[in-house]
Amino acid sequence: MVSLTSQIVTGTGHGWNILQGPFLVSESEKQTINSLNYSPAFSIYKDAIENESHYSFNDQNFFDIAKHFPLGIADLNNQLVVRDPILTHDGSIHCVGDIPVNSMVYLLKGSTASLLASANQAAKSATTKIDGKDFTVTMVFDCISRMLYMENSFSQELELITKQCSKQIFLVCSL
Repeated sequence: MVSLTSQIVTGTGHGWNILQGPFLVSESEKQTINSLNYSPAFSIYKDAIENESHYSFNDQNFFDIAKHFPLGIADLNNQLVVRDPILTHDGSIHCVGDIPVNSMVYLLKGSTASLLASANQAAKSATTKIDGKDFTVTMVFDCISRMLYMENSFSQELELITKQCSKQIFLVCSL
């Protein structure tokens, strides 16, 4: 919780694009998707990725592949809320964040360039002046999965954001 004495401006963006879908979440419990389109969730996810990319799953590489292919839940404003798959077990997919039953999810794909462009645009949107006044403080909430995906390029994202921001910046990498 943060208490502020002035107005705020926000900017958001993720940079992921739809690769396939939508898929119906036909069975889930909190962060675990048990079935998509009434079939085991991992089977649908695996087949979609292996048919659309050079990746091939084995018993050891789920997260290494999954970080390139998050899921997006369609919300009421036609925006995608990103959920990162982190592991699979018994045909289910466990994600960071809840996945409601009967939601429509999309398989997403991005590139470092698309993620950087979205971060830059979000920073520009969030740093527009209010009543002609410059900002004194900027707060950035970034998802840790972006850092895991971009690896060494994540510092470029921080540089792009910092160029748009005030001299005081607070950064939080969250799940």
